[in-house]
Amino acid sequence: MLYKRIAKLGKVTTSEKKLADFFEHKYPLIALESVTSISEKVGVGKATVVRFISRLGYKGFADFQKQVRKELIHQYESPFTRYTDGEQRVGHPIPDYLANYIAHAKKTFNEIQRRISQSELLKAAQIMARCKGTLYVAGQGASHSLAHLFWVKALYLRDRIVLIQNLTSALPHQLAGVSREDVLFGISSQRYGCNTFQVAQWFYQREAAIIMLTDRELTPFSDLTTMQFVAPSDGISMLDSNCARMAVIESLIVAMEKDLSGEIKRRAEICESLFSSFSMFVPQQSFRTASGVANLKEKVAMLDKKRHFQNHR
Repeated sequence: MLYKRIAKLGKVTTSEKKLADFFEHKYPLIALESVTSISEKVGVGKATVVRFISRLGYKGFADFQKQVRKELIHQYESPFTRYTDGEQRVGHPIPDYLANYIAHAKKTFNEIQRRISQSELLKAAQIMARCKGTLYVAGQGASHSLAHLFWVKALYLRDRIVLIQNLTSALPHQLAGVSREDVLFGISSQRYGCNTFQVAQWFYQREAAIIMLTDRELTPFSDLTTMQFVAPSDGISMLDSNCARMAVIESLIVAMEKDLSGEIKRRAEICESLFSSFSMFVPQQSFRTASGVANLKEKVAMLDKKRHFQNHR
């Protein structure tokens, strides 16, 4: 696959980085481009395009087109692709935003399943589950929300998990104790956050493992990471979609859960006791009071009337 060839490039020039981004963004329709069109659209010389294709391991541009077209045919034979394409061709006077999103999400899930192997996912989960030091989690902007979600879930699984605060003034204090026994799980997508990049650089200098979840094969983090997972963030709106990254995060949590079953049992007793002490959740008996039952019956009756009205309009 083209993206696997891009991932193996290692050091790249500025022009090669532009070409790699263009190839990933246009894939698989990149097979329909020519050397001239690629050169003009990316803003690099034709010779640079040819050299880059050679670096990717193709025998020439003709071989590149042939191989990518095979991948294109395979993709369009996929049941997922046929389904989503069919959905997109159906015209509606009012767009069905939920259906469009679900169709796009299915296509995206199919993509990350091709990109991420089971063995890679399990290896990353083991690194995070078994690290002898602290598991740090970092993200900036919308990625910070995803980092927070991972952190909340991971707190149920093991001790020593730190969510790096999205505050420049707090970073030196949070990073002062980082050692080679620690692990960083970073989340970042275009336009890659400076804070997250600086955090990753610090972990790299401290010889700590770095696992990144990004949206492109070639990113500012590529030379720093121990492992990198790519989950496309393209959405159906002007804003990035988080569904692919959410899928990877949830999968990592499940894999860590299997690896830490003994630790979870120990933590469960302690955490449940603390939840009770701090009155973390609404007591179950609150749902069983007479007033609670009466209010519930009233709400059910109102919902029934609303459905009846909608069905007979």
